[in-house]
Amino acid sequence: MKYYPYYLTCYLLIIATAALFIPIIRYKKIKDFVLPVFSLLLTVTVILFLPWCGMKYQSIIPVILLFFLIISFFLHSYFVKPVNNYGGSVIISRVYLIIIIIVSFIFLLKDLGVYAGTMLCWEMTVIKDFGHAFLNKISITSYMADCFLWDDGLVSSGAHSLLYGGLTYGLFHVLGFSPWSLRIFSVIFTLLSTFLFYIIGRRFYGPSIGILASMLFILNTNVLFYGRYGTSLAATVTVTLLAILTTWTLLDNKSVQLWRGLICAFILYIATLHYAPARLFVIFLLCQILIFAICNRNNMSGKKIIAIILIFVSLFSIVLIEKHFKRGFYYFNARGEQYFNFCKDAYYIRDYLGQDIAPEKMTFYNKIELFYAVLKRNIPKYLSFVSPVISIKTAGMDNTDILDGDPPRLPLYYFPFFPFLIFGLCHSIMRIRNWKHAVPLAWLIIITLPILLTNRVDAHRTFLLTIPVTLFISFGFWEFWQILKKLAIPEIYIHVVALLLILTLIYHNGDNLFYKNKKRLYPAQQNFILDEVNFIPRSVSVASLVDCRISGSLDLLMLEKARLYKGFTGNILEDRLRFGICDDHKEIDKSFISELEVLLDRSTLVLLPASRYVNISCKLKKLGYHVVLKENSYISLFIVNK
Repeated sequence: MKYYPYYLTCYLLIIATAALFIPIIRYKKIKDFVLPVFSLLLTVTVILFLPWCGMKYQSIIPVILLFFLIISFFLHSYFVKPVNNYGGSVIISRVYLIIIIIVSFIFLLKDLGVYAGTMLCWEMTVIKDFGHAFLNKISITSYMADCFLWDDGLVSSGAHSLLYGGLTYGLFHVLGFSPWSLRIFSVIFTLLSTFLFYIIGRRFYGPSIGILASMLFILNTNVLFYGRYGTSLAATVTVTLLAILTTWTLLDNKSVQLWRGLICAFILYIATLHYAPARLFVIFLLCQILIFAICNRNNMSGKKIIAIILIFVSLFSIVLIEKHFKRGFYYFNARGEQYFNFCKDAYYIRDYLGQDIAPEKMTFYNKIELFYAVLKRNIPKYLSFVSPVISIKTAGMDNTDILDGDPPRLPLYYFPFFPFLIFGLCHSIMRIRNWKHAVPLAWLIIITLPILLTNRVDAHRTFLLTIPVTLFISFGFWEFWQILKKLAIPEIYIHVVALLLILTLIYHNGDNLFYKNKKRLYPAQQNFILDEVNFIPRSVSVASLVDCRISGSLDLLMLEKARLYKGFTGNILEDRLRFGICDDHKEIDKSFISELEVLLDRSTLVLLPASRYVNISCKLKKLGYHVVLKENSYISLFIVNK
C-alpha cells in the first residue's frame, strides 16, 4: 500500500519549515525561533518515516515526540512573549470559507447515494425505524412531536433525533425513500457545522482562528465520513456547536435581553435530542453558566441574571415534562452500556470480574473492582483511538478494510498535524485563566471520562472530541503563523503553503473515503437481490440472513414501493421466524410453516440466501407452492408463490 497523501503532506511541511532557517539565520533570530522550528521539522520528519517502523516503535515514538514538543514550546514561550490578539483579515477568511464550503459540498454530494455500494451498518436500523412509522401512517407532525422526548440517543436510533430524524422523515414523504434522501441532511448539517465553527472562532478568538477551525473541521476525515452517514451524528455536532455559540454569546455580552435566555434554554434542550454524548456538553455548559453567574454576580445586569434564571427554570420544567412521559431515565442511560448499569447486570459482572456475583450481593469492594476492570479494558482502547498512529494504514490495507468495519477505522485528526495539536494544547494551557481556553481543555475531560465508563471505546463515541481537537490544532497553526509573521515571510508564501496543504488534505480524504474496489461482494449481491425483488409484481415478505447493509437497501426499496403503489406491503421477517425456518434446524416448527402459509396468501416469499433455506423451500414445494431458484455467481435466492 502506498501512502501518497500522507507523504505529500509531510514533504510539504518539511520543505516549508526547513526554508524558515534562511530568514532565522539572516535576521539573527536563532534564539527566538530556532527551537520551535527545529522541533517542528524534526517531528514531521520522524512522522514521515513512522509507517516504516515496527508496531512497537509506532506506539513509543509519538510519546517521545509529545514530551519533546511540549518542552520546546514552553522554552520558546520563555524567550518570546506570547501574543493574545489573534487578529486576521475578515475578507481573506471569508474567501477561504466560501472556497472550502463549495469544495466540501461537491465532495460530500459526489455519489452520495451509491458511494458505499450498500447501506452503512447502522443505517439499516435507522431505515427500519423510519419504515415502522411510515407503514403505521404516523404523520410528520406527530413524528416530530415524539422526537421531543428523550431516548437512549444511539447511533442506531438516529431516526428518533429531532433535527435529522424529523426532517428526513418529512423528506421521505416528499422525495421518496432512497439512500440520497437518507443522507442528504447529514451533508447539510456538516456544512452548517463548518459555518458555525467559523462564527465561534471569529467571535471569540478572531478571524484567523475562525477560518483555521472551520477548514480543519470540514477537512477532517471523520467529519466527512459522518457527513455522508444516514444517522444523527452530523446533526449532533451542529446542535452542539449552536449550543456552545448561544451559551458563550450570552456569557460574553454585558447586556442580555430576556428572550436570549429562553433561546439559549431551547437550543440546549434541542442538543439533548440527538446522539447521547452531546448531553454531556449540555451539562457542562450549564455548569459553566452557573460558575460564571456565581463569580460575576456583582457585575451582572439585572436582565442578565433573570435571563440565566430563565435558562435553569425552563430546563427544569423540561426535565419534569420528560419524567411525566417516563423518559427522564433515558438521559444518562445509553442503553445501559455504562458502569452504573454494569453493577446491576449479572452478564456484565461476569464479563468484567470473571465470576458470578448476584447484582444485589455486590459489595463496595466488588464495585471498585468492577470500576477498575472497566478502566483497564477501555483506557488502552481510548489511547488507541486518540493516537495519531491509527491514521497509518498497514501494508495491503484498502478502503474496504477501513470503511466496511463499524465503527470505521478512522483517526480523530491527521497524523502530520500532530505537532500542531500539541502546540495548540500548550497554547491553551498557558492561557488557562481565560475561560475561552480553559473550557475547551475541560471538554476533553468531560467527554473522555464517561466514554471510559462504557462497555467500549469507538469512533462513534469519540466523534465529539473532534470539536476541542479542531480548536487546539487551529491554535497550533496560529502559533506557527506568528513565527512566519515575525520572520517577515511574504504573505504570498503563506497562502501558497496553505493552499497546497488543503489540496493534500482533499487528496487524503478522497483516497480514504471513496472505495477503490468497485467489484466488491456485498454490492454485487445487493444489486442482484434488488433487481429480483423489484420485478416481483405483488407484496413481498423476506426471510433474510444476508449482511445487515444489504437488508437495509432491501428495506428501503420495499418502503419506496409501498409509498408508490397502493396496497403494496413489504417486510423483512422478524428474527424469531427468519432464524426459526433456516437450515440450522433439522426440524422446523409446524407453527412457523403455518405462519408462512398465512403470509403466502397475501404476498410472495423471498428466502435469501438460498443455501440457508433449502429445507423449508423443499417443504413448501411439497405443500404445493411454486418455488423458483434465482442465482448468479455471487448469491442465490428462492422466490415462493402460491
